[in-house]
Amino acid sequence: MPSEAVLAETLRTVTALLPLHWKFIQDREGFHALCLSRNNRKNISIQRVVYASFDGAFDIFIHRKELLGSWHDDVLRDLVFVPLNSTSLKVFADNVIQVVNRVRKYEICAGVDLPELADLWPTDNLGKIDENPYDESRYERTFRSHDCAYLVPLQHWRCQGCSRVYHNQTKRKKTALKEELHKNTRNDYLNEDVKRAKFKSLQKDFQNAKRKIDHLQSQVTKLMNQESVPIDNDLSENLTEILRD
Repeated sequence: MPSEAVLAETLRTVTALLPLHWKFIQDREGFHALCLSRNNRKNISIQRVVYASFDGAFDIFIHRKELLGSWHDDVLRDLVFVPLNSTSLKVFADNVIQVVNRVRKYEICAGVDLPELADLWPTDNLGKIDENPYDESRYERTFRSHDCAYLVPLQHWRCQGCSRVYHNQTKRKKTALKEELHKNTRNDYLNEDVKRAKFKSLQKDFQNAKRKIDHLQSQVTKLMNQESVPIDNDLSENLTEILRD
């Protein structure tokens, strides 16, 4: 166990170097560097934890889940772990700050955060609904894969596990819309997503029909000019009407 003087100096040194919204506290076996939520000062959540034991080991937690595997190895790479004492205090404090800054280079995975897919979440066994109890600013409510990595590089929105779930849910949604959509179904029986899909489909059908009509009119005119077929005004109007039907 380090001396009281070493513990106090470690607290002072690390606290002075921590980024905004991070706090540093001590327990019986080590120190907690805590990343706090920032949206509600009266109801703060702990989003990230970097735990530094007195023996120099580190554990990292995101949403109370321990960070393991390649992410853990990447955050702790090239560090020289030393137990805390009067001679190693500076190295120990530097390690804490390095790990905190490396964790800050990643963002929380936003999961499948599209509201239009939310009706699929309760029946999807590939993950679970995240109501954002840790008050993350990236999303309000999302669906998180059971394989979620929780952390992603800053330029990414979701991890590979949640991306797979996103593509699966998008495919299911498109299939459901196709099954529900029928041109003779009354609009008041359709939900908003199906109405929009039906409207887009009708627009596409109309544009295709218009192109066919224009093409046929062009062909009729061309034949009339080539063959010199005499067509009076009434017949011409009737042909036009037939092409439009």
